[in-house]
Amino acid sequence: PISATCGERGRFDINIFPNPAKNLVNLGIQLSDNVRGEIAIQLLDATGRLLEQRTIKPNATSLLSWNTESYANGFYSFQVCVEGHDCKVGKFVVHQ
Repeated sequence: PISATCGERGRFDINIFPNPAKNLVNLGIQLSDNVRGEIAIQLLDATGRLLEQRTIKPNATSLLSWNTESYANGFYSFQVCVEGHDCKVGKFVVHQ
């Protein structure tokens, strides 16, 4: 699996595709009905440097996209946190 869970299980699922990414990577987020707070998404490079951060309002299903054309080939990670504490993390590869 591409994600690991900490916090309360079953509150949301994530899917990142395509993996490896070439020019674009998509992050799909599916929330359970009991999620009410904001969702914070962080995209990091292999050294842990923050590349981008987004905050979105809860919606049953959300799809976010990042342009990866300017990213070097390599490993990247993301972290998705719901209501500030329930988090999932995962990795993806950029291969131009």
